This record gives sequence, C-alpha cells and structure tokens, in this order.
Amino acid sequence: MGIRGVTELFVDPMIAACRSSAETQTFISIGAGHCDCEIDIAQALVDAGHKNFRLECLDINRGMLERGALASPPAGASISISALSRATSSAGHQAA
Repeated sequence: MGIRGVTELFVDPMIAACRSSAETQTFISIGAGHCDCEIDIAQALVDAGHKNFRLECLDINRGMLERGALASPPAGASISISALSRATSSAGHQAA
C-alpha cells in the first residue's frame, strides 16, 4: 500500500480526525508559503465529504502568504492565513 503522495500523507489522518467528531477540527500548517499544499489538502477534504475543519496557515514570509491568500479555497473550506511577526526559539528568545 504505502503513501500515494505528499498530500495523502496529511489528508488521510485529517480525514480520520474529521470522521471522529462532528466538531470543527483545526489543523495548523507551519511554513505554509504560498498555501498551495494547504489548498490541495482542503480540496481533498471537501471532496471526501468533510467541511468540519479549519486550516490555519502560518509563515514568516508575509509576501508568500499574501500570494496564497489570492488563491480561492474550495467551497465549504475554512482557511485562515496569518504571518508570524517574529520567530522565537524554544527558550522564548527572538531568533536571529
């Protein structure tokens, strides 16, 4: 069997989460860039009959996220796009 592709690596467990509860499932993508993969994932979830999810797309590059925001998410999908204002290390210090 194995994994059919990168999108399915994420989609299959996300579908399982959506099936497990009628409540909205929130998924976070860190380093989303242009949000291309996230839009594909959202489309796959909608195609599988799920609308009880929200994708949070995060990246430090505001320009890339702005280009991602121009793309249309699939009907019924909730995608939130946010730029991180600064990166911090696990110790809470601002990264150089």
